Amino acid sequence: REVHGSVSTFLTTRVRIGDTVEAAAPRGDFVLDADASAIVLMSAGVGITPVLAMLHHLSATSDRRPVWWIHVARDSSQQAFADEVRALLATLPDAHAHLFLTAERCLSAVHGRPDADYLAGLGIPVDASAYVCGPDGFMTAMQDALVAIGLSSWQIRTERFGSPAARPPGIG
Repeated sequence: REVHGSVSTFLTTRVRIGDTVEAAAPRGDFVLDADASAIVLMSAGVGITPVLAMLHHLSATSDRRPVWWIHVARDSSQQAFADEVRALLATLPDAHAHLFLTAERCLSAVHGRPDADYLAGLGIPVDASAYVCGPDGFMTAMQDALVAIGLSSWQIRTERFGSPAARPPGIG
């Protein structure tokens, strides 16, 4: 539940088990490019939700394109949908998974956050389409890192997903 999110607040305070919620397809440009040669799905925290939907689509359609899954979480207890992600990635013939934990060290994850140097070593093709979702600072850093490794800015789509940045009282 997001403290400032009107939809999140409505869903957690008004919608009850058994209620029907009508939803429409996305209307923005944060949708998979059917013509991309490769896909990069990058998320931080709850930003995983929209890119997880994309991963479901890639799995359901038996997509054969290379897919890079890059996720950042605070620690392993906050790695949302971990088992689901592993199962979906296992259905793709050319999937590359990279987990980053910012507050925990473990053998199955990289400590810290991805940067251009790390991304450069992954072999992401410069004609890939990238989808970045998470807090504003994360998205800015990942856009800069992806451009630094050769992707054009028009190949990078972002979707802010998470709590808005804190604002001092009285500033609208």
